[in-house]
Amino acid sequence: MKKLIPVLFAVFIISCASTGGSNGYSEGDAIPLDPSVRHGVLDNGLEYFIRPNSEPDNRIVLRLVINAGSVLEDEDQLGLAHLIEHMAFNGTANFEKHRILDFLESTGMSFGADINAHTGFDETVYKINIPADDPELLETGLAILKEWAFEIAFEDEEIDKERGVVVEEWRAGRGAGARMRDEYLPVLFSGSRYAARLPIGDMEIVKNSSYATIKRFYTDWYRPELMAVIVVGEIDADSVVMQIKKLFSSYNNGNNPRYREEFEVPDNKERQYSLVSDPEASITNMQILYKNDLNSGTQAEYREYIREVLCNIIFGHRLDELTNQNNPPYIYAFSGSSNIVRTKSVFSIGAVTAENNLLPAFKALLEENERFMRYGFTDSEFLRAKNELISFIESAYNEREKTKSEFFADELTEYYLEGTPAPGIEWEWEKTGTIISELTKAEVVDTGRRLRGNNKSTIIITGPEKDSFNYPETAYLDTIFTKISEGEIGPYEDIPAGVNLMDSIPSAGSVTAETHDETADFYVWELSNGSRVVFKNTDFKNNELLFSAFSPGGTSLVEDPEYLSSTLASNLVQLSGLGNFDAVELDKFLTGKIAAVDPYVSSLYEGFSGRCVPKDSETLFQLINLYFTGVRRDDIAYNSFMSRLKGLIENRESRPEIVFQDALNAALYNDHFRSLPLTVSRFDEIDKNEVYSIFNERFSNPADFTFFFAGNIPEDFLYFVETYIASIPESAELEKWIDRDVSIVRGINLLEMKAGIEQKSSVNIIFSGTYDWTLENNTVLYALRDLLNIRLREEL
Repeated sequence: MKKLIPVLFAVFIISCASTGGSNGYSEGDAIPLDPSVRHGVLDNGLEYFIRPNSEPDNRIVLRLVINAGSVLEDEDQLGLAHLIEHMAFNGTANFEKHRILDFLESTGMSFGADINAHTGFDETVYKINIPADDPELLETGLAILKEWAFEIAFEDEEIDKERGVVVEEWRAGRGAGARMRDEYLPVLFSGSRYAARLPIGDMEIVKNSSYATIKRFYTDWYRPELMAVIVVGEIDADSVVMQIKKLFSSYNNGNNPRYREEFEVPDNKERQYSLVSDPEASITNMQILYKNDLNSGTQAEYREYIREVLCNIIFGHRLDELTNQNNPPYIYAFSGSSNIVRTKSVFSIGAVTAENNLLPAFKALLEENERFMRYGFTDSEFLRAKNELISFIESAYNEREKTKSEFFADELTEYYLEGTPAPGIEWEWEKTGTIISELTKAEVVDTGRRLRGNNKSTIIITGPEKDSFNYPETAYLDTIFTKISEGEIGPYEDIPAGVNLMDSIPSAGSVTAETHDETADFYVWELSNGSRVVFKNTDFKNNELLFSAFSPGGTSLVEDPEYLSSTLASNLVQLSGLGNFDAVELDKFLTGKIAAVDPYVSSLYEGFSGRCVPKDSETLFQLINLYFTGVRRDDIAYNSFMSRLKGLIENRESRPEIVFQDALNAALYNDHFRSLPLTVSRFDEIDKNEVYSIFNERFSNPADFTFFFAGNIPEDFLYFVETYIASIPESAELEKWIDRDVSIVRGINLLEMKAGIEQKSSVNIIFSGTYDWTLENNTVLYALRDLLNIRLREEL
């Protein structure tokens, strides 16, 4: 759940609303649009949103947003909304064939990263990112948006070519996931038009529809009153408004334009199931979904949405805790709210599990859900969730001047399409802090119960199709619902974490030498224990300190019998906690703090990556110290990790992509022991004692390490370095990595194999050889790669 908080909060920032009272706003008021945004409507109904923004430097983000997607297709047009999106890049009135892409790529932009589009159920969005240093380029970019909106050429020859491209895109996406989705989405969307309007469409219609049928969708739905132009970046707003009016004002909506209908997804009349299996599925996934109506975007609902986010944070942490059991019921679990289409959201509880744990996982989810419905949650859980949310929005507020233009463009796209508010972080910071300080635990519990209780749920279970495993009957699953709802379940017990991460502050070491690189403006400190610290103060972000470290050695220093254990060492240690804290206690201690350290052991190096905000710098440094001095051995964590890992990979060979990749690696590296994939049959090679000892050995000597810090360097940086890094005891021996000769086989080798159900293929051509690593050679190689990508795109 912790990893989902940024996602949930991104939704929260742009789409929630709050109740009124003593805070100076009334319940019926709409949330205001960010005052930094210039918004207007042309006489023909086209809307524009313009926001000056300087991050990143010298970039402008352009969007053409069409309020029309696959849900508006007629029965003879399934898939044509997507085909038209493709046709936009194949020629317009003033840009023949592929000149749009040729022109944009000539300015340094790349197809995919800077030039792209997508088609959804309810919308089609075209995207261009351009440099800001040439005013003519901005004018041309806006002209391209105009061409896509009204002047796509639809040459017969280009249409016929692009049909094949769409078919191949569909074919490439086929597989177990797509086949299972085709079965369960109609259940989720039952009674709604969405069930029969997936954006990829019907390939027979894509291949055979008439030119007139294709153009009819474009004529019907690409019209000014269903469009918005969004411009964010280093711009002059007045100039952009003038250009938009000049380019877009002359177009009209035609005679008797079709009504743009909104399509509902009805609530369930009873509990419904979709149990789908596939011979190429590799994991078992289950979700319990509750449909809910969307918030209307008024301030009356702001408070309600904050309650929803807090409830999801708490429940998600509870689900996480169950993975720390000796025999966990699932590999991992998740919960949260999301919009499935424009008119409906879902609250979902789900898990990925081993196939033999399907019923235990299902019961565990239902039991935790029932526990919450009966007892709510504890005061300590409520306090931690509030601190977590406050910490996150505080960080967003402190970085408000460094927000990327892409974020604002996406936010304004949602504002236009769905009415999800975009008030600006200043408004959010003020209102959210007030609301959180006023909320009661009972309010949040009531919201959680509302999310789960307004209609019958939809249960979706997907997984491998195997003779050795049978999925339960829906009637039996119904009995589990009944038994749990009527059975005995006790309240959740919240075991508090300790107050201090470390029992005592280490005796500090010292900085023994300092050098300064004037060209790049960074400092190097030599420490008394032999380690080095390299740091640079930057202003890319206001409230972030980034950290990494490395030491030579990695898995290359262990012999083959210990190799597999070494590859899992960092994963297991992270799940074992640190110092006096097990993993659950450590997670609780870190709630409300933004500080993370992730160790790794790769083939040639071991090290860390991490980040923090300045106020949590000491926590970051203490975590670094404990990974050297306070690693825990936790047998329960080991058993949990191995159980979940086995469940995750037990069916990996059912996927043809994995079979192909395994065979390719075997051929490339001549079955070298260190290139073999991890399979269940190899678990006997893993030794618990080796896993912990290898980690401790790799992180035993700080003198091997160089530590890097960049960002907002805190005032107490010297104290933190000397206290928590220079204090780590050193050993005498310095190490280097060993070449284990994991090299690609020389010569021309051909591998051909067949696997999978779908009629599709993959081709890999791999060139290998010696290489002189220099920045110049790298630049030339990257340029060659980009050139080949352009050539391949043009040929295809």
